[in-house]
Amino acid sequence: MWGVKDNKLAALAIIISTVTSVASGLTSVFLLVETRAQRSIAEDALVAQTWQLVNQASSDTLKLLVEHPYLRPYFNGNKAIPSDDLHFDEVMALAEMHLDYIEQLEDDFIYRVPHMQEGGRDRILWDNYFKELFGTSPALCQSLTEMKDSYSSKLERHKVLCKTSNNIIPVK
Repeated sequence: MWGVKDNKLAALAIIISTVTSVASGLTSVFLLVETRAQRSIAEDALVAQTWQLVNQASSDTLKLLVEHPYLRPYFNGNKAIPSDDLHFDEVMALAEMHLDYIEQLEDDFIYRVPHMQEGGRDRILWDNYFKELFGTSPALCQSLTEMKDSYSSKLERHKVLCKTSNNIIPVK
């Protein structure tokens, strides 16, 4: 039979085992919370970096229009460009640059940026800009039509913004 001393040792062993188990569980919970916090910080940093890259791409595109003002009517003036025009390749390259950063803004990941979610202030401003851009740029509409397989289907929503008239290339 067990003596009183043995019972005390057994009880002490149970207490130590319980405390160790609780400490181990708390450590696991702490590590899980810490890992989630670190992941959240890393994701926030990635979102901020993505946002910065998209804005840089937009700025670079606009800078080209400032440096080469003769290209502006093809993006803001409803001016169509025939394929034999001297500036055709420049215009279409710039249209592709526009589509590249617009596609980045259509990525679900970018919606994690503050004010870029549906109905957010920045999202509304970008959408208004796209409405104007697609509504006044036959080159952009042509590029989107010709290169639709190169871009995600999310860009398709902008095709309805493309105008059709005698001087604007129709979008199919």
